[in-house]
Amino acid sequence: MNKLFLLLLIITFSFKTQAQVYINPGVDTTDVSIKSAVEFYSKYITEFKGKKLPDFTKYWSTEDCKKYKVPDPGVYRLGGDYPTYSMAEIKTTYYAKPLKNGTILLKTIGGYIDSLKRLDVLYISNNFITKDTKQQLHFTKNLNKSLKELINSQ
Repeated sequence: MNKLFLLLLIITFSFKTQAQVYINPGVDTTDVSIKSAVEFYSKYITEFKGKKLPDFTKYWSTEDCKKYKVPDPGVYRLGGDYPTYSMAEIKTTYYAKPLKNGTILLKTIGGYIDSLKRLDVLYISNNFITKDTKQQLHFTKNLNKSLKELINSQ
């Protein structure tokens, strides 16, 4: 019996666990640009493990990385020492829209289910993902235009 329990324990912990990012059924993943943006976001958000931060240079522009130690303003949204994205057990992309300038807008939400089976929301964010001159995806801060201007620019 002890051997069976030990074997089961080893098998359970031998699988690599990774946080899943859910996609709302209304998100059109048949659009190649949206699908690649969703995959990009999912890869980024799953790199947050505890206090460990991802390599921002893989996801943010060189300019943003030089200007800011942590270019993503949402990382420490709730607290100053622990990433908000790490706190969220459930992460969902619930809206995606290609914008006129080639940028993809992803709206995402993250939270956890409490003991009463309610979703406690930790963040709701607008993520602007664009291709650079090398055709590599990266997050961008569209601070020069309001969200309404970007959406209505179509």
